[in-house]
Amino acid sequence: MNYHPYADHLNELITANNFNYFVVDSGVNGETTTAMRERLVAELNKRRYEACIIMGGTNDLGRWEPGVIAQGNLKFLHETALKSVKYTISMTVPCATLDSKTESEQYGKYQENKKNLNVLIKKMAEENDRIGLVDLYEEMHVDKYEDLKMVWDDRLHFTPFGYDQIAELVFPKLKSLLEK
Repeated sequence: MNYHPYADHLNELITANNFNYFVVDSGVNGETTTAMRERLVAELNKRRYEACIIMGGTNDLGRWEPGVIAQGNLKFLHETALKSVKYTISMTVPCATLDSKTESEQYGKYQENKKNLNVLIKKMAEENDRIGLVDLYEEMHVDKYEDLKMVWDDRLHFTPFGYDQIAELVFPKLKSLLEK
């Protein structure tokens, strides 16, 4: 798997659109939202931020129920960040090739938990006008692509093109929030 954070292309979009911000990538591959909680406060104390983009929950799904993930850790992450920043952006747990029709029966419980978690993530954003939502699950669903290998490196992770697509989805939301 190639390491290709979506923040790189997001910064390219910010620069190309003369938007006066810079994205700091502090994500850790394979991290759970519990570990994210432990790092968030320290990260927010390093410098002043205008917004915080939170993409979490995928690695939690095999360990905890959706309600625990959303109402515990993800809620904590947003509430903590909103003490220091104007806005947060929450991303739904993205679709993966595991969500394709050919594999859905084998991974049924995981997919059900993912859908339930995404409902809770959307609800959290709907209930707080300082939380923007990027629905990666719907916007990058496997059914939208003929060549899955173009977007997914394996059955779960994205290719560089896939991560760039995430940046393309995040940029307009980030821009609209920070221009309020």
